[in-house]
Amino acid sequence: MPQSSEQAESIRNLRQILCLHITQAAFEARYNDSNGESSTSEDSEIEELVMTLISIKKKRYLAERFRLERAPDITEYLFRLDTGRFKQEFRMSQGSFHQLLDLIKNHRIFHNNSNVPQRPVQDQLMVTLRRMGMSGNGSSIGVLARFFRISEGTVILYCSRVVEAILALESDYVVWPNHNARETIAE
Repeated sequence: MPQSSEQAESIRNLRQILCLHITQAAFEARYNDSNGESSTSEDSEIEELVMTLISIKKKRYLAERFRLERAPDITEYLFRLDTGRFKQEFRMSQGSFHQLLDLIKNHRIFHNNSNVPQRPVQDQLMVTLRRMGMSGNGSSIGVLARFFRISEGTVILYCSRVVEAILALESDYVVWPNHNARETIAE
């Protein structure tokens, strides 16, 4: 059986009570009409129940909501790591990371016309390198999403963007050797 929220339970219970009070008031009104009496206490109870029902339906939550504090930004921490630990995380030195970042940061995929700006390219590159540099359960999208405090879909999106930007560099850095170079390689 599906579980009801506290709010749904309260609304259901109030409706039942309200129906009982209205039914009782209708019987009393019929009885009192024949005797010439009227009851205002029942009317005020019904009015109070209706106001309570309206109040509950207007609120999204019955209890006060508390906002959870967000964890600190992980990228600042990662950039403060020493060289060895940074290499463990991203499989490259910070110098190489910044060189690659400089090569891809102006790619059109990182610039959109949306009112909501993208996260910095360095954050997107960090997510991608960490995913590519890990194997097994550590490279799962869910683990990365929780580590970087982003959604699973965002992990996939960042990786797609970074890979597209890196592949755009292919013609500048990957070339087939000419005839003389092939002969030199063959020797």
